Order: sequence, then structure tokens, then C-alpha cells
Amino acid sequence: MIKAIIFDPYGVIVHTDKLHFEAWKKISAKTGGAPFDESINNQLGGASRKDSLDIILENAGIALSHRKRDACQRKNSYYVDFLAMTPSDSGMEASKTLMNLRRSGYKLAIGSSSRNAKTILRQAGILENFEAIWDGGNIY
Repeated sequence: MIKAIIFDPYGVIVHTDKLHFEAWKKISAKTGGAPFDESINNQLGGASRKDSLDIILENAGIALSHRKRDACQRKNSYYVDFLAMTPSDSGMEASKTLMNLRRSGYKLAIGSSSRNAKTILRQAGILENFEAIWDGGNIY
């Protein structure tokens, strides 16, 4: 019998794709003017920040070995600056589904590598739906 459900929130409960796109676009412009568009962005799905930067730089033919860590930190900083989630960012259907699952007795949890998960869930007004959150802050 299923007693709990673990969600990866991104693309399922909240939609942050556009924010990541804008942050990578800003980093690309500041990193040697690397071109960045939807086709390159589509290659980043599921990739870590470092791997995403490698994909962007490879597409542009730019070598940036000694400054990659700084660029990745700046990208996350831009992303966090863009964060302004509201309850509408989780979508009415997602909120109703979470509420119905809890009402039915399921324990709900989040599993994400993102260190921003709690902030995003709080801003989207759905943090209280989850009994546990295991995110990038818990992974060492």
C-alpha cells in the first residue's frame, strides 16, 4: 500500500523554466557573448549548473576553465534574483492535487537537487503541503 509520494517539484508542481532561461541568457551575454537561445536551452534539461555551462560554452566555442565556478554561482544568483513565485506559479490543478492527496492520507515529500526548493515552495504558497523536503542543502 502506498503511504507517501515524493515529488520533484520542477515542471511538475512549479514552473521555473523561464527563470532559468533568463538567468542563463544573462550569463551567456556576460561570458564572452556566447549565443543562447531556445535550442541551446533545450539541451540543458536535467543537467547540473556546471554541465549546463559546459554545453553553453561548447556551443559557442569558448574556453572558460578557470572561471566556471564563478559563472555558475553568478547564474544561480541571477536566478534567485528573478524568483518571485506566487501561488499561481504552482497552478490550480497542482494545488488541488496536493490538497486531495493530503486529505486522502498520503504523506507528501519533495526530492530535489536544487538548493532553492524551500524558497520556491514557500513563495508559491505550497510549502506547508510537504512533511519532508530533501534538497540540495541536505546533499553533501
